[in-house]
Amino acid sequence: MASHRISRWTDNTTLQLPTAITAPMTSQQLDAYVMHVRIEELTQKLRMNDVVTANRGRRSPSSEPTYDASGRRTNTRQQRQRQRLEDEGHVLIRTAIKAIPNYRAPARYVSQSTFKEKIYIPVKDFPEKLDTAKELLQDVIETIIAAPKANDRKRQQLRDLAVVNGTFRDDEGRIEEREVAGIAAHDFTPPF
Repeated sequence: MASHRISRWTDNTTLQLPTAITAPMTSQQLDAYVMHVRIEELTQKLRMNDVVTANRGRRSPSSEPTYDASGRRTNTRQQRQRQRLEDEGHVLIRTAIKAIPNYRAPARYVSQSTFKEKIYIPVKDFPEKLDTAKELLQDVIETIIAAPKANDRKRQQLRDLAVVNGTFRDDEGRIEEREVAGIAAHDFTPPF
């Protein structure tokens, strides 16, 4: 039996699962097998980015284009088809997890995160706690806005260190005496 060599130049679009069923199967087993084959087919199409139908006659008409904030189109035919395939895959995988014992999703599968649990927050019952939380958030926001940028903070730290060492000179070349963090700077004024 000769082994098949994988080449990056060959068109490897065929699915490697056997489709001829030779063993007797129940209807549940047959449904599980069809579901498994379809999931593998969708996974392979999405992995190879082969989502657009090649037959132009079978394509649906394009909808009005929509664009994001940076001017890129967000609803191209490829994006819409990829979304349809991903949605179908999510539905099939959820069904397979329930129907097939010991079923594991494909390796690169990322489940959809949906949050449906409602949480009651008693705002009307505790208005003083709400006001306190608003004040804390406002303080955090003001601190973030008022905080110096990294370069400004570093520049100020270097200035303070130069003042403490007595080597700080202002823009005109004069040595400046300051007090930094309660420590008096050295007086290095020349005697002349």
